[in-house]
Amino acid sequence: MAVKSEPGYQKMGCEQRSGGKALSASLDRWWRGLKDFLYGFFIYGMVEEVAGRKREQEQVFLLIMMGDLVGLPIFSGYYKLRFLPYCLPRLARWKKEVIRPKDLFSMVQE
Repeated sequence: MAVKSEPGYQKMGCEQRSGGKALSASLDRWWRGLKDFLYGFFIYGMVEEVAGRKREQEQVFLLIMMGDLVGLPIFSGYYKLRFLPYCLPRLARWKKEVIRPKDLFSMVQE
């Protein structure tokens, strides 16, 4: 074990620490890249599918609850008011998605 008063103490410590940090950073980058690759290869498609289904179900739910805003008087009454605090944060985005004109390219993408 090196003591602070020995002449090689500073030299050994700096070399070992900088080499260890560089190696650790390199291994971290490599490991993160491997994890991202495996995530994209095995899981990304499933995650996108689940997110798309969730988005579709949310649009149907909001259409049933707030359909009168876009001209569909499907559901009205007591429960509409009960769900209003939960629907309100998503309402502006939903109206833009429902009223947005669909073009050929967006239909082909789906």
